[in-house]
Amino acid sequence: WVQATARKAHQDDIDELEEAYRVHYEAVGEDMPPFPERYINSCVIGRVDLVDVLPLDAYLDTVP
Repeated sequence: WVQATARKAHQDDIDELEEAYRVHYEAVGEDMPPFPERYINSCVIGRVDLVDVLPLDAYLDTVP
């Protein structure tokens, strides 16, 4: 998940999005990572799953 906003997050929006992620992780059979204790504004925070690491030459050959 990634969170970036200039406005303060409303609790209803947070609840809805967190539930969507819970459903997603359950569907794919992966452990749910913890959510932040609070969502601050004017900041980017998030989580990614690293799938592969490519040497620069291989990356430049495959990505335009």
